[in-house]
Amino acid sequence: MKNLANEYVQNFVGKNRLWSNPEFIKASDIMLKNPCKISVDRTIIQALQVMNHAHVDSVLVTEDNKFLGIVWLADLQNFDSYSGSLKNFISDDYHAVYENTSLKEITNTVDYNHFGIVPVLNLKHELVGYLTKSRLLSVLSRQYQDSVGQKDGILA
Repeated sequence: MKNLANEYVQNFVGKNRLWSNPEFIKASDIMLKNPCKISVDRTIIQALQVMNHAHVDSVLVTEDNKFLGIVWLADLQNFDSYSGSLKNFISDDYHAVYENTSLKEITNTVDYNHFGIVPVLNLKHELVGYLTKSRLLSVLSRQYQDSVGQKDGILA
């Protein structure tokens, strides 16, 4: 249903049929890849540089690609030294999902007013991607863009 073979099958099954079954859409289908991440053995100044370069207010912390938590820019305001370790600033205040978590479960459980970024993990607890509120809104709006485009005779 995600990759229909040709136009005949698409017309027969229905192009937006998948949207009526959000349990078939998984986090791995909609996640953003290449998250802004940093190794746990880096320093505060390195984390600040990574965040500044990526224009973000948080960085995902890993050790051997295993996800450990998030370092928030706001939490880095009270530090003793720029060369200090990130270990004391790793927050466990986050909501992560697995790559096989359904879109339905994501929209029902993730509070994007509290969590600006949602790490996506594989079953080995390795970081494989991330979701944001804007990404989720973009994905969800596609179903309406496609149906509007079809009604107007425009291919979206």
